[in-house]
Amino acid sequence: MFYRLVMLFCFTFIPVLVFAEQNSVEIEISLNQDVLYAGENTSGNIDIINNINKELNLLIDVYALGREGWFSVSKRRVSLESKENATIPFEIYIPNNVEGGRYYFYVRLEDVNNHILVTKRGSFYVLDRPLLSIRKIGFEYPVIESNKTQMVYVTISNIGEIDANNYRFTIRIPKLGYFKYVKDLSLKKGQEHIYVDEIFIPHDAFPGNYETYVELYDEKNNVVEKKESSFKVRETPLLDVKIKTNENILYKETYYTIMNKGNAKGEYIKEIDTMGFIWIYEFENISPKRKGVVYILKCDIEPNKECRFYVRVNYWVLYVVLIVIITLLILIFIAFTSPKIKKEYYRKGHKYHITLTVINHKAKELKEVVVKDYVKGIFNIDETSILPKPSKIHKSKEGYVIEWRLGTLKPGEMRVLRYDIVPKIDIIGDVTLEKAVLEGKTKRGKKYTTSS
Repeated sequence: MFYRLVMLFCFTFIPVLVFAEQNSVEIEISLNQDVLYAGENTSGNIDIINNINKELNLLIDVYALGREGWFSVSKRRVSLESKENATIPFEIYIPNNVEGGRYYFYVRLEDVNNHILVTKRGSFYVLDRPLLSIRKIGFEYPVIESNKTQMVYVTISNIGEIDANNYRFTIRIPKLGYFKYVKDLSLKKGQEHIYVDEIFIPHDAFPGNYETYVELYDEKNNVVEKKESSFKVRETPLLDVKIKTNENILYKETYYTIMNKGNAKGEYIKEIDTMGFIWIYEFENISPKRKGVVYILKCDIEPNKECRFYVRVNYWVLYVVLIVIITLLILIFIAFTSPKIKKEYYRKGHKYHITLTVINHKAKELKEVVVKDYVKGIFNIDETSILPKPSKIHKSKEGYVIEWRLGTLKPGEMRVLRYDIVPKIDIIGDVTLEKAVLEGKTKRGKKYTTSS
């Protein structure tokens, strides 16, 4: 009889339990950190598994009575197909004034009809934090000169109700590159610690305020408090100027070396009056400003640094300019007193009309004048168009040479020669013609040749 009852229970209730287990929603809660101090934050995940054989639209709620503002869920609603999983991140923000102890919270899932499908509890532990404070940062000299030693005092106080162990702090003075790390600090309740250190102020330390930062850390290396103070370094600039000069017939070089032996930025200004010859001056390692005919040289020199530059006055440039001017005058004289030949053309229909203009610019006459013009082989010459009649026409594989013997050209006399050429093939665009050559002799028999 008992056996029958057991079998009846197994076949009746066990399938119901299995079916209920397989038709439910499961949640798991995980935290990245479950032991922390007041004022710290942590995060976690809610893993949801839909074991029901239908799609669910779920409302997710993370709460704790009286502490609702501690929790933030990244996604309040989620839709899950049957057998689908979802991971929902959430954040926990612990206020600074919370007492130590274990704190519980709940994750609840509701369907669209506000029916609670599942609720699960999670927890985390808040540690009691010792309370340390940077009470004071002091200096022996509020204002100090460079090249001296400054004393710094840092006072740390335990103003809480718990003894502090393994606390540390750092002192930073960025302008001096100073950094001090003080560790293994233990203070009992109400106790105070004064740390003293010497800081050397180098001679090139910039003048002005020197901010000093102190940061206090707990045993988890979290910043408990930050505080800053400052002292001042006086200005003491000092410029040492050295000048060296080298000079010869070609140039003059002046070397400047300005050393700042003080602790403040120095300014060196030099004005150079060029008397209008601004282009004969050359500068190296400095970019001058120009005001009229005056160059203004300026050096901003940091402490313990130097400014080096040199000024070069190029006398030889004046000589070169003078030579160039004389050469140009000679060339201009020659250009305006020498015979010229100019070759021009224009297209008229299928023909090219060529004009040669010969001008004798010389003050003296030119004898035995011969003009030769060269025509490429791709052209034919219209001999009937040649004016005046040429002395001869030479023909070769390369083309033609038209020759005129003009005899004597008087000073300033001009002759114009014309002829037409016809291309043997179609030409598109401009053409490049050969140069015409002018030959002649002076009365003394000196040969002269020029081309167009």
